[in-house]
Amino acid sequence: MSAAYFILLHHRFEQAVRMVEALWHPDNVYLIHVDQKADDAFAGSLAERFSKLSNVRFLPRRRVVWGGYSLVQVHLDAMSVLLEWDSRWTHFVNLSGQDYPVRPQSKIMEFLASNAPMNFIEARPVDDGVAQLLTGYLWEEDPQKGTVVNRGKRQPLSGLDCPLFSGSGWHMLSRDFCRHVCFDRTMNRFVKFFRRVVASDEAFFQTALLNGEFRDTHVNHPFRFIELQAPDAAYGGGILADIRETDEGMELKPNQRNHPRTIVSDDLERLKGYPAFFARKFDPEVDARILDLIDGELLDLKAPGN
Repeated sequence: MSAAYFILLHHRFEQAVRMVEALWHPDNVYLIHVDQKADDAFAGSLAERFSKLSNVRFLPRRRVVWGGYSLVQVHLDAMSVLLEWDSRWTHFVNLSGQDYPVRPQSKIMEFLASNAPMNFIEARPVDDGVAQLLTGYLWEEDPQKGTVVNRGKRQPLSGLDCPLFSGSGWHMLSRDFCRHVCFDRTMNRFVKFFRRVVASDEAFFQTALLNGEFRDTHVNHPFRFIELQAPDAAYGGGILADIRETDEGMELKPNQRNHPRTIVSDDLERLKGYPAFFARKFDPEVDARILDLIDGELLDLKAPGN
């Protein structure tokens, strides 16, 4: 049994390499996506660095727009590739370049193998106010602005006809559920609906999971250590965005209050006691020592240069 890692990268070469190497195990498979907005030299350096590892591959690059459906689509593309590539993995695990493992791969793989049918993803019912924000407008990606903009109103939940759920976009999803969302025809209505939903990556998989045959496989815990700077009670700490009016309509902007705070060395003891396999976010420019501490005390890895 193994895991399939999907890693979204766009900058910070040394940090990205260190994270992939900390995750690496010969039995796992690793699919990396470098955003089309990223520097070509960054993408080329990553490809060269991992060129000799047969279990590391790269997804064709595409432009991913924050808050837009392209973030869901790149996950579906990755799932499809991984399902065809390797038949052994039990779970699809998504990570960003500022994530890091906080438990050894042996522990993670053992846990996933013993829970093969289960889907680990944060999900909560969406109240009427948030449903209006997410689904009461026709949102469209604007690649030039790098965000999504509103192109008009619609009846909230029109075309979905089932309860809406949302939560964190970080998860560990079972192989069977990945196959379902990629290839089952019942997913067509979800795809059509969520193409025009803002922050769809925080609701697409949750809603599909809890409104179908896989609802009993849901575990409401992504096994991530993430602390938001100042969770917004109105959105349950989930939607990382503010909406503002512009001449062209409504526009999505990052909500800095709801972004993860940077993990530092003082957090080590909490990482040891918290039920998580991964944590985010890390920034060596803020605290470079914390990754060395995790390597030595949680992963039993040697720090770089030792």
